[in-house]
Amino acid sequence: MALGLQVVEAAKAARLGQTIEEVMAIAHFISKKVRFYFVPATLEYLRKGGRIGGASALIGSILQI
Repeated sequence: MALGLQVVEAAKAARLGQTIEEVMAIAHFISKKVRFYFVPATLEYLRKGGRIGGASALIGSILQI
């Protein structure tokens, strides 16, 4: 969604006839303001994907994080 918002706003600016520099400035401004948070339901896939180690996954599971 964060990237999609940038694209939509840049496309609106381009459709209104703004220059490429203005379109890029809008996209850059939005990228600085948008935040993306990811909260997984479990640590299983983070462990399988290598994002966290086995020990971290085990401790997280024990602590029910």
